[in-house]
Amino acid sequence: MSQSKKESFIPYYQHMSNEQLFDMANEQLQWLDADAIDSYYSTVESRGLSLICNMTHMESNGGGCKPAQLSKHNMQFLLQSIEQKRPIPELTSELRSRGIDAWCGYKILKALPEFLEEKIVLEKEKALNGSMLFFSGLAFRLLPLSSSKHLALIILVYSITAFGAIKWLDAFFRFRRYRKMIQFLSSSFHQSDSFAFPIGEDDAVV
Repeated sequence: MSQSKKESFIPYYQHMSNEQLFDMANEQLQWLDADAIDSYYSTVESRGLSLICNMTHMESNGGGCKPAQLSKHNMQFLLQSIEQKRPIPELTSELRSRGIDAWCGYKILKALPEFLEEKIVLEKEKALNGSMLFFSGLAFRLLPLSSSKHLALIILVYSITAFGAIKWLDAFFRFRRYRKMIQFLSSSFHQSDSFAFPIGEDDAVV
């Protein structure tokens, strides 16, 4: 890489916050070429930062780029886009247009499988509760109840049974939906393996 191209990295890293520089050391630095790494360390040294002392701290606070912090509207867009199997670079570009810088968008996408795994656990619990309601309703319906004397109770049992079935089916389909998303994300990150780290001041947080 030419000296001029090497120097073009420096303004970008200078626009990054200390937190983003620490995050790069934890997750992204290994994918940069030698000239970009030199420019990165020039910025780190000029700020007097100690990566060894601070990496664990920065890793623990997460830098604030988490799926749970997305707005409902952005999360809905993200999940629908993943279901449509849109490429990762396209997703980060769209997130940028929604006010989320590319580095933060990348971290959100990387954390999304774990976030979805947590949602799957919740859906399993909902499915279990729904199935218990469904089978309890069926078992109760087997009792010799007179439709003339126990009409209200019979209606209640049918309602509980139907509610349990709907709850179980909803949780089951959500479970499958989230599992497919995780598989797509895992496959996408495996294929690209090295995310094209954004270059340019438009991607930086000033």
